Amino acid sequence: MIKIVKLISINILIFFLIVVVIELISYSVLKFYKKNPTSFLIKTNLEAKKHLDDPCQKMMTHPFLNHIHDHNNMCNIKGGKASGEFVFYFDDSVDTSTSKFLVTLGGSTTDGFYNHISSGETWPFHLSNITKKNDKNLKIINGGTGGYSSTQELLKLVLKVRNLDLNIKYVISLNGINDIEGYRTNALILDHFPYFTTDILEMFNQDRWKIYNKVNIDILPNSMLLVYFINKKFFKSDYLNNIYDLNFIDLNEEKKKATISKYDRKNISNADLWVSNVKFMNSFSKLNGWKYYVFLQPTMGLKGVQSQAPEKTNDRILLDKAEKSEIYLNKINRLYDKLKVHCKELDFCFDISDIAPPIGNHYNDKRHHNSKGNMVIAKEIFKILKNE
Repeated sequence: MIKIVKLISINILIFFLIVVVIELISYSVLKFYKKNPTSFLIKTNLEAKKHLDDPCQKMMTHPFLNHIHDHNNMCNIKGGKASGEFVFYFDDSVDTSTSKFLVTLGGSTTDGFYNHISSGETWPFHLSNITKKNDKNLKIINGGTGGYSSTQELLKLVLKVRNLDLNIKYVISLNGINDIEGYRTNALILDHFPYFTTDILEMFNQDRWKIYNKVNIDILPNSMLLVYFINKKFFKSDYLNNIYDLNFIDLNEEKKKATISKYDRKNISNADLWVSNVKFMNSFSKLNGWKYYVFLQPTMGLKGVQSQAPEKTNDRILLDKAEKSEIYLNKINRLYDKLKVHCKELDFCFDISDIAPPIGNHYNDKRHHNSKGNMVIAKEIFKILKNE
């Protein structure tokens, strides 16, 4: 019996060593051929579990929008109710045939499902309360989704907002910060696949669906990745990879520049794409009889009032943390310097990036306002709408 146990133990150990060697060889080969090796032996997304346990934050993969909410009607929304991928700030008693509707678009600063940032008191939430007092016939529909840039806003407008069988009067975007350089995009994507994210391109490139709404555990991920690349190289055509090196995002700067130079560079910037997106949204809205307005969102760390905060305040603490990331601050200011110029040239764009500054207690973190700051934003947007 002891010999059998010993034999089994030795075989298990040998098997494990063989597995480790195979994974190690696979990792080394991938690294040598610049194919982005991943976690060794086991790859998991356990760090996302806290989001998966919260129906208000849980997302599922979408082939065009990258991700959408996966709430299963389990998210309790302050002042509103979930309807698919939208939050309606009105109840079933509203006569939709006589009411007019305003649809908001944006990222996490707008997202009505997110209760963890400002306890659900987003600027559309406050805007709905303002309209209830000042324009009772105008109802608010929140279409914001955490992580969306102006690109996903445009796609959601075309794919989702258009299908709302309601008398829409306004479509409003509050954006800017999620169009920052390197956020779910890169130079190659901007030039050749501007409506894709890095995740969507990776799914195309690897013939594999990324799953956002459950914990994934991949065993021997490098070995599997090597098998995939061998299969692609010798047995399947790979249009995208034959034309573009989609893995160049992880190369060092010198090799990245060399890779980019091989292709027909149009030198499209994030600001260029933002302009194109908001112009598309404006034109599409006009075709549907809606009025479209885009507002440049305020965010901590922008030059001027957004970089000034009183001492010994919550905003000061947050600003001190933000100022430690010089690269981040340089990126947002480079972007906003361009967006502000473009905004002045568009009659449907309003630069409100200086409002709700960090004067003491306006921010929840460096990118998101708290309820008090969101109220300031909502009041400013309503004031502008009244004058248009």
